[in-house]
Amino acid sequence: MIQKDNLMYGDIVRETYCNFNGNVTQSVRKVTDVSNANNFYPIPVTPELLQKNGFKTTDNIYFKLQNLELEKIDIKHYRISINDGQDSIGHPFSAVHELQHILGIYGKPKDIKL
Repeated sequence: MIQKDNLMYGDIVRETYCNFNGNVTQSVRKVTDVSNANNFYPIPVTPELLQKNGFKTTDNIYFKLQNLELEKIDIKHYRISINDGQDSIGHPFSAVHELQHILGIYGKPKDIKL
């Protein structure tokens, strides 16, 4: 579950809820209301998702999009940094909504194709 304080409008998350028949249903959606944040779960970032969104790679460890560089640091975490000729600070993340927040900080489009 994603904490309410860690969500922003437009974040892409997996929502789990009970439908009218009593069956548990899951869907992927953009956050428009954080009042039901208890139903939101992170979507993991994968090399395939990064490539689908324009990140280029040669070895599935390092990814690049314009002046953004990603490095896979373990089985589920990545670190992103901006290469602007100055010292770069890495931001670790593992979920799509976290990547969206970081892209927003760097002034990049936050729309992610799943």
